[in-house]
Amino acid sequence: MKMDHVDLLWESLSQFEKNNLTFGDFLDRLGKSLETATVAEAKLIGETTRELDFALTKCPTRTGNVRKIISRLKSNLVSQFKSTTS
Repeated sequence: MKMDHVDLLWESLSQFEKNNLTFGDFLDRLGKSLETATVAEAKLIGETTRELDFALTKCPTRTGNVRKIISRLKSNLVSQFKSTTS
């Protein structure tokens, strides 16, 4: 996984978690990164957006479920990055 994709995903998740980024802006950022993403990166980006979309549809007030998903996705992102750099 390219470092710029990791940085973009991490930063986007962090900004979204802090309510500094709307879900639409979040999707826009990730969509731009898909232009140069590998298949594995695209899969991770797609998984991220699907899970957050589902959580927001179910509970639009961004409570605990969204934060748990963001935390888990960040952990997955770190794991994915570590596995590709080994």
